[in-house]
Amino acid sequence: MYNHKSDSASLLWSRLVDNELKRVVTDPHLKLRVLSKHINPNQFPEHDPVVSEAHSSTEAAAFYKNVLSYVSEDASDALRRLPDFIDDLASGNVDMKSTSKAAHYRRLGNQLFKVGDMANAATAYRTGLLHAPAAYPYSTARASGLELSVEAALLHGNLSAVLAHKQLWSECLWEANIALELHLLRSATDKAHLQTMNRLWSRVKKCCTCLKLESLPNLAQISSPNLELVTLIRENFLSWSFPDRTNSNSECQFNVPVPQYGYNEMYPGLSAGLKVENSIKKGRHVVATKDFQPGDVIAAEPACGWYMPPNGVEPGYLPGALLLLPAQRMNRCTACLAPLQAVGFVCPDCLDAAYCAPPSECFKEHCSQFDASNRSSQWRFTQPRWHSAECRFMFLLNSTGLGHPSFRIAWLLRFAQKQPQTRSSVTVDSLVDHYKKFVPEDLFQYALTAWLLSCLMAKCATYDDRLTSENAKLVDGLRCFDILRRLQCNAHAVVEIQEECPLEGDLQGNDLSLTREQTPFPPRRLEQVRMATGLFPCISMFNHSCDPSIFNTFEGPYLIVRCIKPIKQADEVRNCYGPHYLHHPSADSRRQLLRQQYFFDCDCVQCAHPKCQCAKEVTDEARESWNKACDEVLSNCYLPTTFDELQQRIRTLEQRGTVRCDKCSDHWWPTEDSLGSLMDAIGRRYLSFANETSEPACRMNLNTLGLWCLQQSVSWTYRFFGLNSSEYLWEVVNLIRVTIFLFKKWPSYCGDVVDKLPPPDAEAIPSSPKALCARLNQVARIFYGEVKASELLTRFMPSSFIDTKL
Repeated sequence: MYNHKSDSASLLWSRLVDNELKRVVTDPHLKLRVLSKHINPNQFPEHDPVVSEAHSSTEAAAFYKNVLSYVSEDASDALRRLPDFIDDLASGNVDMKSTSKAAHYRRLGNQLFKVGDMANAATAYRTGLLHAPAAYPYSTARASGLELSVEAALLHGNLSAVLAHKQLWSECLWEANIALELHLLRSATDKAHLQTMNRLWSRVKKCCTCLKLESLPNLAQISSPNLELVTLIRENFLSWSFPDRTNSNSECQFNVPVPQYGYNEMYPGLSAGLKVENSIKKGRHVVATKDFQPGDVIAAEPACGWYMPPNGVEPGYLPGALLLLPAQRMNRCTACLAPLQAVGFVCPDCLDAAYCAPPSECFKEHCSQFDASNRSSQWRFTQPRWHSAECRFMFLLNSTGLGHPSFRIAWLLRFAQKQPQTRSSVTVDSLVDHYKKFVPEDLFQYALTAWLLSCLMAKCATYDDRLTSENAKLVDGLRCFDILRRLQCNAHAVVEIQEECPLEGDLQGNDLSLTREQTPFPPRRLEQVRMATGLFPCISMFNHSCDPSIFNTFEGPYLIVRCIKPIKQADEVRNCYGPHYLHHPSADSRRQLLRQQYFFDCDCVQCAHPKCQCAKEVTDEARESWNKACDEVLSNCYLPTTFDELQQRIRTLEQRGTVRCDKCSDHWWPTEDSLGSLMDAIGRRYLSFANETSEPACRMNLNTLGLWCLQQSVSWTYRFFGLNSSEYLWEVVNLIRVTIFLFKKWPSYCGDVVDKLPPPDAEAIPSSPKALCARLNQVARIFYGEVKASELLTRFMPSSFIDTKL
């Protein structure tokens, strides 16, 4: 989606590692010594404290030590200078904030706001806040003077305008009041500044009225605020948000369902209706001991697994074990991963941490020393300890790929081990690491990354007295070396439904060009977006199938697994590690992908008995013909004027994208595009063309053709993926969003709304809005459960459609 990190997630480390690998591979002596997996038994004696403390193996330890020798004796000057760069970062003297970048994202947000794209305008403003110096009046940052807060004040104010448009009054009040406070701290008196202050003050008063805040003076009689009044409003709002600081528990904010039949005692993330078996062929795998139906929860586990305290205390988890990807750190809270509207705080030292605003439980957890009964009490926002450990090194960590989650997990596990009152029944260390299956070249790159992570951890560590500092650093590196391999083979990608944002080119430095700024455009397409990465020890026990029986969803740091097909007693329960047979039709391609990352040959039904193994040979002439047909149907130079003309072009596309086969049904060869995704792209292109024309008849015709294409995309998705599929669910929601936007209500297809639009496929798209909503709810509950299904549909469906039909 919105990738603001394309410039800051540097290639520094990946380039260094590539250069070191080339250096080793091209030197026969180094290659023989460094890339050898043969064990030297004298390097690590039996029961070596380093190996046991890292929960590692002597083989992995020996390889890692060889790489350390290479670093100290044979590495390039560039790699050897890296510790000096780490010292510079650790000193805290490297300033990552940028007023110019903050201003860039504010201007981008303003353009998006003008065309009515509120979701992405808010994302741009939040991104600007990550870059802005002195973004909060209660920050302890080293600001270079309060004059630097002007961009932050403007960003807070503009974000409050978006939130007012959404009628999110508590979030709007927070942002508008922070903006006012920053403006007042500057004491500017120019006309533009005073106009901005007046708009913000009107917004604050409206929010206070809507929220019915008590213990405030009569704000309606105050024409302009002073700093004392604005601070009073902030403290009153906090008191209203947190009337009772007792029984504060960050886990309470998550709706974590209990698995069907309760939790498994041996594998606490799994249902008691499951068991883990072991065999030579399958390794550890999960088998059902009871029946499950679609929609049943069969597993619920936090990242890094449940921690089981003694004495019957409720189980807990390691906060922070799920790592947000850089492209999501302006959209989700760093601490609890909840979606952000307002921003309660951003890290004053890095560009990668934003937090929930009040009245969230998460903000309450980090709002230390706040006393709701004493407004004069001093309070501050305290960031999580794990962020304090990595904050100064974010620039490096963002360039290490799996290195960042490895660093986070290793740091958290070290901290957890210092607390003897907790124990973990199934740990990260119990997951397979496949050391023997990795090629030496990959092991070398992971070992170098582990060395880097150990250098970073040494700058933020309080080591155990049982180990010397050098051995402790060796333990950290060895543990990271093992975690990196476990992440490759066991990590889960956290995905969520979000609106797409086609502005990545702009975010890489280009200027956004919007020619018709005042013309609203149709809602952006919803799509599954990768949000975070984590390890889930119990849920990792599920083996893979290209046609899985379960589906993963997320609730904060928790992975929730639901059944999507009937599972009978004694059935093996299988997850999908990535390549699904409907998205990757070639069995050979799927097997190759799985073999490269997970080191096994898939034996699921779709791979063992594919419908057809016929190779799909496509000539250069066929590819050229296909590209020409795509260009014609997507170009504004060849716009169709009738349905017959459009349908003929679609038939031409379908013919050119198909290879005939005598053994089975014909093959669709353009693997990057399905016919359904093409219909969606064509439809949205026509809607975009309609938005650019000023001629009413032409606009109506293009809107009608575009909407028809979206209907065909839904019909194709229904036939290909089936009724009970997440693909069909979100394709229908996309269609509803665009239809209501264009015609303000659901078409009756009787001439009163859209006289040119043919009725859709009744099987795929029921004509009755009530029946359509009932179907969406039924499908959504299978995948997301009743609570989250309702929340998602309410968030993304037009309110007018939901209010009148559900």
